[in-house]
Amino acid sequence: MPSKTNLALIKMPNKTTLAMIQMLNKTTLAMIQMPNKTTLAMIQMPNKTTLAIIQMLNKTTLAMIQMLSKTNQSCHVSNAQQENSCHDSNAQ
Repeated sequence: MPSKTNLALIKMPNKTTLAMIQMLNKTTLAMIQMPNKTTLAMIQMPNKTTLAIIQMLNKTTLAMIQMLSKTNQSCHVSNAQQENSCHDSNAQ
């Protein structure tokens, strides 16, 4: 059961990241289509911003996945310790 919960939590940030990237791409495309001489400047600026936001989101997603995997590992350790203490009390 915990693995299904963790998988759902890992999948959610990825979908959010994808949605945000898609939204930014649509915004960039709309700005490219605006017909004027400053189009080039406008294209360059959103691309840099988009890259920074994507990098930030990727780091956040990675941090969340790492945090979840650490939590999952600590749960396995505590479960193992509980099982050992149960065996010890039964032996006594």
